[in-house]
Amino acid sequence: MNGLKCSQCGSDNVIVQIVEEKEDTGCAISLICGILALVFFPIGLFFLIIPFATRGSVSKKYAVCQHCGHKWEI
Repeated sequence: MNGLKCSQCGSDNVIVQIVEEKEDTGCAISLICGILALVFFPIGLFFLIIPFATRGSVSKKYAVCQHCGHKWEI
C-alpha cells in the first residue's frame, strides 16, 4: 500500500492521518495574566484573553495500523 509496516504486528495495512493538536500556553503565563487581571481590574480583564489568544496549533502525522490499532508519529 504505502510502504509502512506496523512495528508491533508486521501488518502493512497502515493508514496515515494528519492531526491538528493545540499547544498549551502553560500555567505560568495563565497565572501571570490572572494576577494582572486582578491587579488592574476592570481594565485588566483584557489580560484574561491573552492565554487563549496565544494558543497555536501544530500539524502532526500519525500512522495507524488497521490490524492491531498501534499508532506512531511519522
